[in-house]
Amino acid sequence: MHHTKDKGDLAAAKVIADLVEKEYSVFVPVVTEHTPFDLIAYKDGKCYRIQAKYSCDGTLKNKSNWADKNGCHEKKYKSDDFDFYGLYLPDIKKVVYPSIKFGGCGIRTTPPKSPSPFYWWEDFTDFTEAASKRTYKEFGVDLTTRKVNPDSRIHTRKVERPRTYALTEN
Repeated sequence: MHHTKDKGDLAAAKVIADLVEKEYSVFVPVVTEHTPFDLIAYKDGKCYRIQAKYSCDGTLKNKSNWADKNGCHEKKYKSDDFDFYGLYLPDIKKVVYPSIKFGGCGIRTTPPKSPSPFYWWEDFTDFTEAASKRTYKEFGVDLTTRKVNPDSRIHTRKVERPRTYALTEN
């Protein structure tokens, strides 16, 4: 699947199905396509405005992109445009619900091979306002076993400098 509109439609369908399974009532704007959110989820007297997104790499885009007869356009989301993302992660076929505050962040579905802290998808299976970053150690990843070739840095200089010899006077 590669067409952006198809991905967006699939994400919205997956988010709706997931919310219905979680016993939310789901409302979709019928009259307008110009709202900054795609749907509203309602349960236990609370409403949540949801922006559905499709992401192969777990990145939460903090802007909307579209094309029309005047070209390609882009608009950054404002903090009050919606409450939560409904992010469909196709590699694991799951939907996660990070707050709009996580816009621009990435959510991992596989443990990393680096020491950088990261957000883990299972921390967002329900509407999530805050989450702690995880580390590779929590997943049993051992970065100390990486093999490092000590000779690999020998040829990293861009310019080989000629040796200089001292001139001696006779």
